[in-house]
Amino acid sequence: MANLVTAARAGNSANIGAGLDALGRALDRASLAQTQVGSSFGLLDDVRASLSTQRLGVTAELSKTEDADMASAITNMTQADTAYRAALAAFGRIGTVSLMDYLK
Repeated sequence: MANLVTAARAGNSANIGAGLDALGRALDRASLAQTQVGSSFGLLDDVRASLSTQRLGVTAELSKTEDADMASAITNMTQADTAYRAALAAFGRIGTVSLMDYLK
């Protein structure tokens, strides 16, 4: 910029042209940087929306986990344990080989 001002004061048209070209290139770089910043802001907005959606999902899952009905969970586990023990007992009776089975 200082060289362009000096060239303009001196009336040096060659240096003014070179200075204007340099100024045009600087404006192009600034415009490119501005475009990149705008794209980055758009990407940040997309990521922010995605994180908000994920946060809501995690909060819902946490709520379901924390609000579990303990009485219902204990009842279900007791029923499962009873069924498991009954299956073990039935297999134990079926799988038992007696002396009479060997004598047959």
